[in-house]
Amino acid sequence: MAQEANPPATEPAKPAAPAKVTPDGAAQTAGADWFQFLGPNRNGVSEGPKLSASWGPSGPPVVWKTDCQVGFSGPMVKDGMVVIMERGPKPEGKLKVASTDDVGTNAVPKLPGETVRVLNAKNGVELWRSNTFPCEAMDPDSYYWGSCATPAGVKDRVVCQFLDGNVRCFELKTGKLLWTRDLNAEFGMTKKGYHPPYQACSSPLVAGEQVVFMVCTGKIGLLSLSVADGQEVWHTPPFDNYGSSTGFTKMGDTNVVIAVSCKANSKLFGDGSVLGFNALNGKLLWCGNAGNNGYNAPEPIANEGILVVEGGGGDGPTVAFSLPAAGDSKALELWKDNDHLARFSNYLVYRGLVFGEGYTAHGSKAGTRLFCDEARSGKNLWFDRVNERHHSLIGSDGKVFQLHENGELAVFDASVSDGYKELARARVVQQKKGVWSFPALVNGRLYVRTDSEVVCLDLTAK
Repeated sequence: MAQEANPPATEPAKPAAPAKVTPDGAAQTAGADWFQFLGPNRNGVSEGPKLSASWGPSGPPVVWKTDCQVGFSGPMVKDGMVVIMERGPKPEGKLKVASTDDVGTNAVPKLPGETVRVLNAKNGVELWRSNTFPCEAMDPDSYYWGSCATPAGVKDRVVCQFLDGNVRCFELKTGKLLWTRDLNAEFGMTKKGYHPPYQACSSPLVAGEQVVFMVCTGKIGLLSLSVADGQEVWHTPPFDNYGSSTGFTKMGDTNVVIAVSCKANSKLFGDGSVLGFNALNGKLLWCGNAGNNGYNAPEPIANEGILVVEGGGGDGPTVAFSLPAAGDSKALELWKDNDHLARFSNYLVYRGLVFGEGYTAHGSKAGTRLFCDEARSGKNLWFDRVNERHHSLIGSDGKVFQLHENGELAVFDASVSDGYKELARARVVQQKKGVWSFPALVNGRLYVRTDSEVVCLDLTAK
């Protein structure tokens, strides 16, 4: 049951913002919908109304909150609706592995399945929920128990990637199931008795009236489906990917899907590990080389004319490229930062600066750092040691909002180059496991999801 807080007497003014074309082909206006992972432009940046730079010990005002079940996938917000995916809680004790042959039989106990739920963005009231779809043919002791991929909203539809490799498209207003594609059966995304591959945790990308998936098996690399009927529009030759989601940019008037490859055929992909594909037809437009990317979990982030990725197999460095102009076939390296990286969390390119937080492994003593580099030169301006390894960064209104995995929300000035200057911090959600779901920011409201609740916070300046 959603709990709605007292709304403000008047709605805050929403200043106009310059229009910007988003992956769905529409112009982004102030407070644009958060219709996919990392927001309307797939980079964690979304401008809108003036946002608060301070709040009390209890944090920003809670507009509403409601219970939910387990999941790492973030909320998707479109047309006044919040879409989440969830799975029932993991049963206690050691669970027997079910193979695909066991599903639907009495060979193993039936495990909780996945469900799609849609809430009213204003008050959290549930509008509809889907059937619960089986999720049994995988390792039940996998850490990734709950739903992982953030849904994608296109026009009047929402497309969801399920853990078992199925893709399902629903009518956004009613929940009617429109079409299904089984990517496991078609391309071998999962194996009998295994947890889902990280590709099933990658969030689909919206590109016009298509939705792009990171399949990355021995058969294909990326797959683009028509949102109208689920039919294939294009696919790329196969390349390996550890599980990062795709990025997005524009090359002139062309929408570009960006992927980072762990290993790619040099004859097909020009010896590049960072690949830019035409979103309309899947043609390779350009490539760049970030070195050994055997552990490329962070998504490629493009903004303000540069592209930032993590190279080096999970231990850095951070690599920045100049985004190619129309007709260019190479993404030229701008700089590398060998001391700072974003291992699982997102990079944020915002107002001429690059922010990130990560940690190194394999015996390194560098520790966990929140850092800030100059976007064009790569010069490190500051870093601040932190105590957790995962976070989410959103840029808006000249500020950076950082959701920590311990449930704290912090805000700092995005323009300060001489050190971390925190403006406010408070715990906004409670969760035993780390908060890994990426939040959504729409019209000054921040939608945060944990393993047990969805919370809507009012960040607007009063």
